[in-house]
Amino acid sequence: MANPHPKPTALRILEGNPSKRPINKNEPKPKQGTSAPASLGKEAKTEWRRVYKELSNLGIVTKLDRGILATMCIAWGEIVQMNKRINKDGMLLTGVNDHGDTVIRRHPAVMVRKEAMVQYVKSAGELGCTPSARTRLSVMPKPKEKKQDVFTPGKPVKGKFGK
Repeated sequence: MANPHPKPTALRILEGNPSKRPINKNEPKPKQGTSAPASLGKEAKTEWRRVYKELSNLGIVTKLDRGILATMCIAWGEIVQMNKRINKDGMLLTGVNDHGDTVIRRHPAVMVRKEAMVQYVKSAGELGCTPSARTRLSVMPKPKEKKQDVFTPGKPVKGKFGK
């Protein structure tokens, strides 16, 4: 099934524009970089720092991406929190029903974790953070900086030492 919404130009360029459709030269270009919301929990902040560093190195995270990145990180925090709860209590809980019978049921944290995992994967895909999303990316190497003549700014160094 085709992706229901268009891919950001930055990702299309990193992928090498496989569709060969014209690049939208008039697409808004929001400022690069953003900050983590103060409301993120401990695990979500850790995930923010980890993911943000990688995305900013690729140049594909902007101020407008703050919400989707926060959503991804909040989902990660919930996954970690639910894992701790499940590890402590177990996946199954025993209880007594209205008739006094002992019943075994799934821990509610299992469903919360599953929903958080789905949200994490969706958000990660939007940002190009999943293995399948990365297979479509092609990162161009950064051009080497030429040494500049300190006496004539803007003029490349020539000769034995400038190579």
